[in-house]
Amino acid sequence: MADDDKFKLTQEQRNHIAEFLTQKNARHACPACGTNNWLVGEHVIRGELFTAGTTLLGGPAYPLAFVVCQNCFFVRPHLAIPLGVVAPDPEPPAETKAPTEQVSG
Repeated sequence: MADDDKFKLTQEQRNHIAEFLTQKNARHACPACGTNNWLVGEHVIRGELFTAGTTLLGGPAYPLAFVVCQNCFFVRPHLAIPLGVVAPDPEPPAETKAPTEQVSG
């Protein structure tokens, strides 16, 4: 398997995304050109978290599926985990989690 195939969506996943967006009434006109002719992209892309004043390569990111306007090629991202095409990261074991609040005794 080539590296780029690891994040390539199957036709079944692409169909699922298109159906999901249709069910949610999210198949509206392109905000750039006004047409309504979208194509689901073939890959999952990264939406990297913003860190002021620095570039953090390989840091945390949101996996994104995207649709592309077939007229002007405007790209519209959608979170891939809620779409069901990327599994969420498993929760780390409790002993390795950082405490979220301090308990005073």
